[in-house]
Amino acid sequence: MEETDDQKERSDVIMARVVPLGQRFYPSESAFPLRFIATLLVRFTLVNKDVLPAGWAARILIQCGVRFAEIWDLLHEMYESQVPPFNAQANVQAVSSEIAILLTDWIAEATRPQATVLRTEFPVGRVDSAIDQYVLELEPGRTETKKLYEYAKRELRKYW
Repeated sequence: MEETDDQKERSDVIMARVVPLGQRFYPSESAFPLRFIATLLVRFTLVNKDVLPAGWAARILIQCGVRFAEIWDLLHEMYESQVPPFNAQANVQAVSSEIAILLTDWIAEATRPQATVLRTEFPVGRVDSAIDQYVLELEPGRTETKKLYEYAKRELRKYW
């Protein structure tokens, strides 16, 4: 990936290459190894967290056609793993921001008319208790992430 030294342009190149491959080959684990690709995307996000918006990796996977629940399971596993680079607090907080964006997008998708995600399939109890955990472990300065979690909680109460 030596087309550019600019991290923003590099992220656009990654997106342009990964999304068509994911749309074509997902859910084949041999052609599109989801866990490996998700880990690479999140690691790229962590290295470039000052340049990339929160939710960048999750939204690429959504564009690939990966189910929200599967992405959340992977991100939650990274959040809890304590394996480098997910053992540094700054990186855990960045993954938390990824999760907050994913959950708000997932709720928005599940609650819109003619949604591709069925509202009955949404794991409300798991998400609700996980949000409580994420908010408890959130650093005080991460107000934007906290607002997203609070919004997600309100939407859960409103629709379920």
